[in-house]
This record gives sequence, C-alpha cells and structure tokens, in this order.
Amino acid sequence: MADALHERLRALVECHGQSEIARRTGVSPTNIHHYLKGTRVPAKFCQALVEAFGVNPAWLLTGQGAPYLSDVGHDTSVLAGRFLELVNAINAVTKLRLGSLAGKERQKTLRELSNALGEYESRRANLHDKTAAIFTTLIGQFEGALASGERKTGEALIPGLEQAARLCDEPALQERYRLARARLEIARQDTPKAAELLRDVLRRRAADGTLSDTTLMSMAASPLMTISALGANSDALRMCKALLDLHGDRGEKGDGARTALEMVRGVFELRDGDALDAIDTFARTFASLEPDDRFSHRHTVQQALVFTGLQSVEDVIGADRELFASNAGASEPRLSFISTTQMQIVYLLAAWTESPRTIARALDTYKEIEREGAEAGASYIVEYLHDLHAALEGDRKTAARFDQRHVDVADNPTRTFSIVVCQCHLHRSCGDMKQARKALERAAALHQRLSESRLTPHVMFAAQHWRNVLVLLDGSKTKDERTLCAQGRDFFNRHAAKGFAIFREYLA
Repeated sequence: MADALHERLRALVECHGQSEIARRTGVSPTNIHHYLKGTRVPAKFCQALVEAFGVNPAWLLTGQGAPYLSDVGHDTSVLAGRFLELVNAINAVTKLRLGSLAGKERQKTLRELSNALGEYESRRANLHDKTAAIFTTLIGQFEGALASGERKTGEALIPGLEQAARLCDEPALQERYRLARARLEIARQDTPKAAELLRDVLRRRAADGTLSDTTLMSMAASPLMTISALGANSDALRMCKALLDLHGDRGEKGDGARTALEMVRGVFELRDGDALDAIDTFARTFASLEPDDRFSHRHTVQQALVFTGLQSVEDVIGADRELFASNAGASEPRLSFISTTQMQIVYLLAAWTESPRTIARALDTYKEIEREGAEAGASYIVEYLHDLHAALEGDRKTAARFDQRHVDVADNPTRTFSIVVCQCHLHRSCGDMKQARKALERAAALHQRLSESRLTPHVMFAAQHWRNVLVLLDGSKTKDERTLCAQGRDFFNRHAAKGFAIFREYLA
C-alpha cells in the first residue's frame, strides 16, 4: 500500500512539478524528494495536497476513484445525465394512451424501455458496489481523523464523502456517516447542524418498517438524548412524544424499551421546565424500569423531587453517603454505580443553595467519583463548585483563577453560556461586582443568541443566570436592565407555575 501511495505521489509531481507542490503545501522540496524515494508520507502532507490541489483523498490513500475531487463531480454529472435520459424515456411512455400500447411501434418502445431498465439496474448495482467500498473507506478515514483530533483532515474529506453519500444508498453507511458528521459539527460549534443530522438519523430509523417497535425505541433513546444535550431539548421532547404516540399501545405490556423511552420523555419534560409533568411521568414509569435503569435514573428523579420541594439536596447527599458506607467493606467496591453525570446533578443543586456546609458535604461525599474524571466537556462543573466553596469561605481570588482556566471558553453555545454564568456567580460571590457585571453582560448576550437559535441551556444554569440578573440589577433605572429583570422574574414565575418550588424566593 505504501509503494502504491508513493506511485500516486510521483504522478502528482509529474503533473504539477515538485517546486509548485512545495510552494503550495508549505513542505520543503527536500522532504518531498525524500517522500518520492520511499520515506513515510505523513498525514499532514496528504491533507495539504487535498487542500491545495483538490486531490481526491480516496484516490490518494487507496487508489480508488478519480484523482481529483472535481473529476468525481464530473463523473457524477455524466452518470446523472444518463439516468436523466432514462427518466425522460419513462416519462415519454407515461404520456402514451393505454389503448395505443397494442401497436407494434409502441410494443417496440416498451421493449426498448425494458432493456434500458435492465441496463439501469445493472449499472446501479455496479455503481452501488463501487461507491460502497469507497464510502466505507472514506468514513473510516473520517472517523479516524476525528478520533485523533485532526479536524482539518476530517473537513478535507467531506467533499468526497458527500459525493459518495449521494451515490451509495446503503442505510448502515448513511447512518454511520451522519453520526460521524454530527460529531464534527459539534466540534465546529454548529449545534443546529449537528441536531439536524441526528434528527435525520432518527427519522430514517422511524421510517424503516423492518424495525420492531421495541428495537426502534431502544435505538431512538441515544440520538434523542444527544439532541437534548446539545440544547435542542424542545425538539427532542417533541420527537420523543411523536415516537411514543406513533406506536400507541402496540408495544407489549412490560416492554422495557418503551418504558425506558417514557423515562427519557420525563427527563426532557424536566429540562423543558415542566417539573409537574416530569414527576407524573416518573411516577408512572420508574417502578417498571429494570433494576440497573432505576439506579442510573434515580438522581434524575431526586432532582425533580428537589425542584418541587419534596426533597432537599441534603437528603440526596445523605442517601449517597449511606450507600457508599454500606459498600465500603466490599471486596470490590463499585463507586462507578454513580456516574459523573449523576454527580454533576447533585453539584448544581448544591451550588444553588450557596451554603458552604452543604457544598462542603457534597464535595466530601463524591471526592472518589471526581477522581474517575468528569464527563467530557463538563469538568468545569466540578471546578465551579470547588471555587464557589472557596469564595463562600472568604477566598477572594478564586474567581480570577477560574477565569484563567477558561480564557478560551467551551466549544458549543450552551456550554459557553454555562461557563460564563459560573464566572458571573463566582465574581459575585467574591464580592467583585464590577467583574460580575462584565460577565453578566456576556451571559445576557449569549442567552439572546441561544434564544434566537432555539437552543435551551440547562435549567440550573438558566436559573443561576436570572438570579445573577436580579441580584446585580434589581432596582436599576436603565431601560435595558429593567427589561432583563422583568425577564428574570418571568422565568421564575413560569417555572414555579410548573412545579419548581425551589425558585419561590425569586417570585415577583
């Protein structure tokens, strides 16, 4: 394979010249000479060839397809033209009157059409086989680039992937590409595009009649949770309800997949600001979950109970302390039974209390879970609670330290908003109202952009933002600041009407 790659590189040098390739790729002529002599060709040089000359990455790496992406497009256009001729022939036949089909000339036309259709089927099968192999290779390279953090390499593969995706209708490959592409869009901070790709995956799954209700609902849960986590929770809730309504009562009683999806619906209802509906959903479904699922969802249920005032965060922490103590003597203590995601639920509830004692108890209870590492992209929540505790205990420099760790904030809009809200809260807790107001201005602008994009931040970060607004701006005489305060009171009033008793202190 390496020898073949060197041969294709020599072909490019013969076409463009060694000095021109060196100039446009930024690689020295000496290094290119070494590559031609058999030295290992680095991936970054291949990427530079793709970007500078439009080389088809599939051809460069595997020898499959046309040498240039523009050639791939030309071949596609020619093939599309042939298919268009066939479509026109079919359309011409549809215009014939049925009574005229008995004539010899018309029978000749139909025979020719039959032959054309046979040729079309043969061409399509051949095309599918060829493009499926190319598509598989490109997807593998795309996934590998994303896994290794080579985002530019992945982006360079997209034109070829899009061409292959148009020509290959293999459902498994289409889904695999869309899921990988969604990961790239998340990294590019294009949350709406990522959500659109994930919604398309779910639509395709729902439209596939070969899937049973149970299988479909099992497969749907993960993409829906991802869509919600990206901030498009309202979309996730709507799709979840539609999927459950679509299948009605056709699922068997005791269907674990359906029950699990009902539970996911409750999660979305809670994130959408409706604690009453969420509690109702949890009450109907929680007891029917499998034991492991009940355990993994219990902090979500406890979160809803804390929101509605039926339980305190101290109760949640106390229950976990007892559980940890009961497992302390086990030969293989499994602290992983509580995930870092569950820990973050408790940490955000503890932060809302602004109680040094409660926060200290939470940090002490889950310190072993912290060592396992926070969920990707969410380590700032752990840092936030530690720094908040320090600020409440009198450390006036902790907010500045948090800022230094988050100069380049986040890689998606909802997370960026959340981090800036943390910065505002920390500066406020340190008594630095000037810096707190600066952070509040940024948070307000980010919140406006989220609203325009129909994205919803985590309810606790939204609540903390509006609490920051009311604490810092209440009584202001400027129109814009009074408007923000009115929006904050509206947020707390709406949520209180939906069962969020935890916010009663801030009701108008």
